[in-house]
Amino acid sequence: MGFIFALKSLKNSFNFYYLFSTLFTVLGFIGSVYLTKLFFRANSGDSSVESFCSINKSFDCVSVASSSYSSFLGIPLSVYGMEFYVVLLLVLVSSYLFKSPIKRWESFQFFVCFLAFFVSIILGSISAFLIKSFCVVCFSIYVINFILLLLAFFSSKLSIKELMLQWFFDVRKLIKRSFLFELFFTAILVVLLGQFLFLPKVFSIKNPLNASYSDTSTSKQNEPFIIYPDKPYLIGNLNAPIKVLEFSDYECPFCLKAHIDLLEALKNYPNLFLIRHYDYPLDNKCNPHIKREFHKNSCLSAYYTKCASKQGKFWEYETFVFYNQRNLTKESLEKMASKLGLDVESLKECVNGKEVKEEVLEDIKKLESIFKSASLGVEQIGTPIFVINGKIEGGYKPYFWENLAIKVKTRK
Repeated sequence: MGFIFALKSLKNSFNFYYLFSTLFTVLGFIGSVYLTKLFFRANSGDSSVESFCSINKSFDCVSVASSSYSSFLGIPLSVYGMEFYVVLLLVLVSSYLFKSPIKRWESFQFFVCFLAFFVSIILGSISAFLIKSFCVVCFSIYVINFILLLLAFFSSKLSIKELMLQWFFDVRKLIKRSFLFELFFTAILVVLLGQFLFLPKVFSIKNPLNASYSDTSTSKQNEPFIIYPDKPYLIGNLNAPIKVLEFSDYECPFCLKAHIDLLEALKNYPNLFLIRHYDYPLDNKCNPHIKREFHKNSCLSAYYTKCASKQGKFWEYETFVFYNQRNLTKESLEKMASKLGLDVESLKECVNGKEVKEEVLEDIKKLESIFKSASLGVEQIGTPIFVINGKIEGGYKPYFWENLAIKVKTRK
């Protein structure tokens, strides 16, 4: 009896629905923050990335986070989730604290969670039928959205139609009543819409370089890149003070960003760089140290680019491959080859041969040998990895190559 009395007293002191709505909103925000961090790691080429919810092939948060469906309009879906819960939390808190709140907070919650519920169904269907792997944290957030929808529904005596619309009338009254509220809502709207101008730049890739490739080692200085027919994976000045070994994965977004910045630096400082490309696919089909399916077309892409080098088109073809890294099926790789004027039949014969597979494996072994020589474990290898004059540098660092070039040029 005492416990029941305590519950009744608590219910009289607090709005139970409001309290639990706030609690689940905070939990949803925490889940979205976790998924955003996982998105960064899964798309940074970190082969060691793990998640407590990566249980097996069917339940793997990393596979979902690294899929092409994990972002929309260039922004991770989890970022939208963070914004969603922040706005909902602002409405809940302001309704409780301020004298002129959105009085029917449950109306706003019902409306946004009704939309979120349908989005959750769509995302769940994508996981089931397209990605074919489920994210436990994602589904926890879908459940949270449904619970928030139910809490809003049961907390109010309004009809469903009134629940869907009442929040709008409250907001309109607030805006008419106070200029400060008008500025506040306008600021929120500007921020939410303005993110589409700057956030995609954080996650997306720049346009391809408009660079012409020379096919001889006696290129003129005004041509941006010097390549060598007898050394197809080399580009730049043989006597350059900055010698770079680049280990990349064609399905790694941060490898592409780092690669673009490196070529941009080479274009701006042609005498300072010599680059040698190597493949390190984070794909268990050819890399013995990758224990589960990760970048499932990386090995295949490496085979095709190496075979393209045998027809003198390595750098042109690898540019195509990098910029189409979300669609690296056998068919698309052969279509790219055809656009470049490669002999597709010879390319296919090369890809199916033993020699190219051994070449890729040699690249993998080379990086592992470098790490072991530096007393680093193989499990620490991710992509991109650069060995600069013998020193290992990992990951994508904006302006790194530009700053290095300026430093070396100043030293001269």
